[in-house]
Amino acid sequence: MLMGREDEQRTLDALLSGARVGRSGVLVLSGDPGIGKSALLAHAVERATGFLLLRGVGTKAEHDLPFAGLARVLQSLVDGVDDLPEPQARALGVALAVRTDGVADRFAVSAAALTLVTRAAESGPLAVVLDDAHLLDTPSAQALAFVARRVLVDSVVVLAAVRPGETDVWGGLPTLHLGPLDADAASRLADDAAGTPLSAEQRARVTAVSAGNPLAIRALAQEPGGVGDLPFGQTVTVPRVVADAFARRTAGLEADALRVLQVVVVADGDLPTISAACGSAGLDLGHLARAEDLGIVSVTPYRVDVTHPLVASAVYVTIPAGERRLLHALVADSLSPGDVDRRAWHRSEAAVGLDDTVALEMEEVGRRASTRGAFAVASSALERAATLSATPDERARRFLAAGEAAWLAGEDSRAPGLLDEAARHAPTGV
Repeated sequence: MLMGREDEQRTLDALLSGARVGRSGVLVLSGDPGIGKSALLAHAVERATGFLLLRGVGTKAEHDLPFAGLARVLQSLVDGVDDLPEPQARALGVALAVRTDGVADRFAVSAAALTLVTRAAESGPLAVVLDDAHLLDTPSAQALAFVARRVLVDSVVVLAAVRPGETDVWGGLPTLHLGPLDADAASRLADDAAGTPLSAEQRARVTAVSAGNPLAIRALAQEPGGVGDLPFGQTVTVPRVVADAFARRTAGLEADALRVLQVVVVADGDLPTISAACGSAGLDLGHLARAEDLGIVSVTPYRVDVTHPLVASAVYVTIPAGERRLLHALVADSLSPGDVDRRAWHRSEAAVGLDDTVALEMEEVGRRASTRGAFAVASSALERAATLSATPDERARRFLAAGEAAWLAGEDSRAPGLLDEAARHAPTGV
């Protein structure tokens, strides 16, 4: 059992039990970084014996790639696309880039995803498990939330973990808000994480400074000396505490090892890209061993995953701006030829000042996203294209297109600002 999360685990167990007898269940886990959302999802996966698991994880790197998240979730069901009603098959096929003859109408894509999932559940219980769902690209999140709202008497469970205030796509669905651990659970977790019982003072500092955040408790309990340097009772936000704790771990890396870790973070863990980028920069991938020994990363045949998003964030924000641009350029040059959109996004992050070439590339990203019905992604790409444009008329045209895409995406609060920017840059008299 997860310490201090016994009630939440029982809730998840009940949802799984219901799906086994044909009763659907949906639950959104909402809470701050490190509060235990991923651990509860892992518990659900472990308990989902006999379930077909459809898993997805939102990432910053793929947030602007339309339907990337949906493709990952539905990858084991893609063979069933051609068996869908033709309008659904055509729309979902285009969205998943397995067809080219049509447009990815968002309603048809969502309906197709629902049909695929419910048909698969006819053969046995099925669980859709989404970690960091707030980072999913908007079209994927909308389609998966559509599914969650419409499963009724199907043997389907949908679980999504989100950070509060990051997205409203999952609004209105059953939500479990995860708060901090109580003092007793926090103390027990601190002792467990430290490996040996902490002193009363150490335990008090860990539980007070961590504010009951499990990830912070684990990070701080494993280096109680560092906790002692923090003023007792100091008010700090949990993410800062966690970032500081992990920053002390990365400080033990030599310069080349830290540089490789920075490449890992910028490349979002894709091992072939990381390998190519490190090769171009003359960096030895063997330096990852030290980061792996410290528990900062885990390495699989195709990926290098940072152990927690907060660690990746802490690494990324500490890279000086100039070096960060160089890393984005390095990763852009290391991507496979077919990764056109991802390369354009990295090139836009590497750009210094105005750059019409990259602006045109980002406009093309926006055009392709619009064709697939991913208007939120299109708007972001077109806005970036506008900010990189050298001439006022191009800036105005692209801001206007970004605003129109935002309206089509239903981003009513964002669209007016983009249209105002278009008007501000438009030639006088237009």
